[in-house]
Amino acid sequence: MRQVYINLPVSNLERSMDFYQHLGFSYNTTFSGKQQKCMVWSDHIYVMLISNEQYIEWNAKPIPDAQIFSATNFTLPVESIERVNEIVNMGLKGGGKEPVPMLDDRYLQLRRIEDPDGHTWGVMYLDMVEFRKMQDQNTNQFEVMKDKFSSDDAMIAYERLGNGQGLIIVGGSLADHSMYHPLALELSKHFTVYNYDRRNRGMSDSTEVHNVETELKDLEHLMAISSDSKILYGHSAGAALAIKAAVKGLRIEKLVLSDLPFSTVDDDKNEKSEKYQREYDQIRKLIEAGNKEGAVRYFLKDFGMSEEDLDGFFASENGQESVTIAHTLLVDYEILGDGLTPVDLLQQISLPTLILTTDQGELIAKDAAMYLRNSSIKVLDNPTYMSSPQDVAKPIIDFLNEQ
Repeated sequence: MRQVYINLPVSNLERSMDFYQHLGFSYNTTFSGKQQKCMVWSDHIYVMLISNEQYIEWNAKPIPDAQIFSATNFTLPVESIERVNEIVNMGLKGGGKEPVPMLDDRYLQLRRIEDPDGHTWGVMYLDMVEFRKMQDQNTNQFEVMKDKFSSDDAMIAYERLGNGQGLIIVGGSLADHSMYHPLALELSKHFTVYNYDRRNRGMSDSTEVHNVETELKDLEHLMAISSDSKILYGHSAGAALAIKAAVKGLRIEKLVLSDLPFSTVDDDKNEKSEKYQREYDQIRKLIEAGNKEGAVRYFLKDFGMSEEDLDGFFASENGQESVTIAHTLLVDYEILGDGLTPVDLLQQISLPTLILTTDQGELIAKDAAMYLRNSSIKVLDNPTYMSSPQDVAKPIIDFLNEQ
């Protein structure tokens, strides 16, 4: 089980505990002591409140004033706008303050609240019904192409947006083109964007023959159809596929890799690889037994989702759709190999490469960058799937314009 521990320096432990309890965190005495208090959001997410003195002693660095500087920003997704308001309003009663007005983007509502030391939390609701309606307004641009390179003659669906140099979006696990459409729209102001449904997803054909090789052939054919496309943006498992495409020799000039799904290569690499294999085996067994929801539930637990969060997710349209394509998880696991940073592959890539990550994923990004010959890292406040299209697009545009 993967867990996230967020360490925050605070000036007054008791005051901070009161705020976080108002926000909905519970107090864990097991991991608490005189100089630190453990607050629990879910089985996977813990916040360690540490006195400023202890924090400095452990880290040997001064603490920036979060009341003045914005260093980190954490986001908690919840099941309704009512829940957003309830949590934030309780936090305000507990001594927090709301630094900016609520972001209301039709399908997404986000309120931010600062704790007494200035650490910022976002509480977010994503309405998938409204999100799908927004996607449906743009289906007139969705086309279908025939993948002549696949042995089973699959039909691969894609949308083409904008004008300029071509850029292909390679999506991650349990996602189809609709998840990336807002980003595609933003990037289409500068590029011709090809946003496609990987095999067995969305509007593309479902085929029995589905493996790493067919994924690479589908991508190769899309690049042949979009002859101007020499940039790949790969997200999560799609980033791993983009890496394989670059090594295979597809005519790529630049790479953008976001939210890398690997584990670092270090002293614990064997244990991490064995754990990855156990996860793959368990997901395969669940899918073979016909328990697709169980497979998706098992996969998503590593993303810090509680049982309550998962129940709400599977009751949604998005959750139901993820169950129908659960079998694609097996191919994504195969694309990732042993789950570790693919050192041998990265050492073969000399293309200019941008890695988008968060504070939590920076070690993984740095591990990958060690083996790339020409790479840079941009740290975002949130994972790309939780960030606004503008926040994700800007570093991509800046990077591509610099090269």
